[in-house]
Amino acid sequence: CYLELQDPAEERAALEAWLALEPDATVAWRAHARASTTLHDPTAARRSWERFIELTPPGAELTEAKYALALLLDEHLAKPRAAAELYEAVLLERPEDRDVLARLVRNYARLGMAERAISLQTKLIQLTQHPREKLTGALDLAQLYEDLAGDAKRAVATLERARKAWPTEPAPLAALVRFLERQGEDGKGRLLVERTTKDTWRKLESERIEASALGMLATLAELQGLDELAAGAEAARRAWVGEDGSREGAGASALGAQLDDLLAPTEMSPPLRALLRKTGRAFDAAFPVAVAAQRVESGVVLDELRELSRAAGLGEVALFVTPSLGARCLPARAALDRGAPHQMLIGPALEDLSPDQRTFLLLRGLKLQQSGAGALARSRSRDSWPMLAALLNLFAPNWVPAGIDQEKFLLARQQLEKGLRAVGYDDDVPFLVLEAIGTLTPRAQHLGEAARLLPNRAALLGTGSLGGAVEAFARLADRPLAAAGPARWRWLNGHAEARDLILFSASRACAEARVRLGLVTRDSLPEASPVHSLPPRPPQRSLAGVPPRPPPRRS
Repeated sequence: CYLELQDPAEERAALEAWLALEPDATVAWRAHARASTTLHDPTAARRSWERFIELTPPGAELTEAKYALALLLDEHLAKPRAAAELYEAVLLERPEDRDVLARLVRNYARLGMAERAISLQTKLIQLTQHPREKLTGALDLAQLYEDLAGDAKRAVATLERARKAWPTEPAPLAALVRFLERQGEDGKGRLLVERTTKDTWRKLESERIEASALGMLATLAELQGLDELAAGAEAARRAWVGEDGSREGAGASALGAQLDDLLAPTEMSPPLRALLRKTGRAFDAAFPVAVAAQRVESGVVLDELRELSRAAGLGEVALFVTPSLGARCLPARAALDRGAPHQMLIGPALEDLSPDQRTFLLLRGLKLQQSGAGALARSRSRDSWPMLAALLNLFAPNWVPAGIDQEKFLLARQQLEKGLRAVGYDDDVPFLVLEAIGTLTPRAQHLGEAARLLPNRAALLGTGSLGGAVEAFARLADRPLAAAGPARWRWLNGHAEARDLILFSASRACAEARVRLGLVTRDSLPEASPVHSLPPRPPQRSLAGVPPRPPPRRS
């Protein structure tokens, strides 16, 4: 009878007394080997296992004992040859044991036995069912060809096959690029990285976003030594799958107009952005807020909004709340005179959001105010293009937008004419209109939606929390966002503004903006160029349809 004791030293002493009386007691030898291992005495454990193996007939017990002794020789006594012999014996009994195969490969690699290690690694790959483990096995095989066999040709062939078998996985691409660098073929590696980067962005922009593609962008940036770009792509991937990817935010500094060239989508050209800033008050006068709202005199939201508004250079703010807005925060009216407060409008549910979500929406609302896009943001998407087209047509009557709702267009033109008469406009507005028309793209009908993207991106830089931003969008849409899985991916792919923020986080423009804000040091990255360059000034057109301009506003 054998009774285990709590103290391993006492147990081993009792077992040695037993073995002195019964030297062939296999149960005692096995227990003694285990107690010696617990006591960190691998030499004694080895002798005990060897004696147990001598006394034990063929069968499962003997195989387990050989495996235990092989582990001891492998992990504690640094005897790879002796361990390999025992692993081979175990493999004869358990030919599909992947753990034994993997240990054999490692031991033969230590011994420099390339042919046997490669043969067993190939068998291990064949036995593996899980795709990710099979990929890891293929990369390990390529490493064996390169380091152990010195066969660069087979190594690169193995890596190329892995890339074709797992085209969306970043690991085989990274392994191939690093292999090319070690082989002195850096040019081929750089070309591969550049081509894959373009292909990945083309897929992300034209198809559904996938976590693997975002992970690919992070790996590609790492291969180029662009740490901030890699961090942005990884943050996008983490937000996509529902993990925390928060980074440091810049607060109200992110609302600075000097970043607009990096943050603006292609449709929002420099003259169009300048035009909106100069006509925002006219839009507010033409399309005033038409909801009953109560002024907010105190509270957490008002305190934070005041602090952010002052820090962003927008001055004092008057805050109003209306139940119909839910958790939204939108500009109500720009400041009428220097020193007067501008007005913001919120819904009561904004106060219930998390701090990251609330700050994101406040920064977004302030940037909409600063950019003069408040009226467009308050309007429905199908109404915003007729409003903007009406402004352009007022100063360029020979330009007529194609495929527009004429009734909405004419009504907006009448309202804008009154708004411009009421508040006036700067001398350069007519020229900005002509320049803006010259920069219009085929997606001009979506300019109302594009006007929201720049504030979203600025607000993301302000908070640093991409997960909080997409959660805020979910609260605005009143549609719950799943914590993870396909339901979450479908929601994000179907929400244009959330999808845009995911892609922006992984972009060079985001990395460059964070550098300009002082959040990070500069990567070895060429400075990001403006999203849309200013085209040549178009020829002047007749301004006959422009409403009479009142005296210039006092600054």
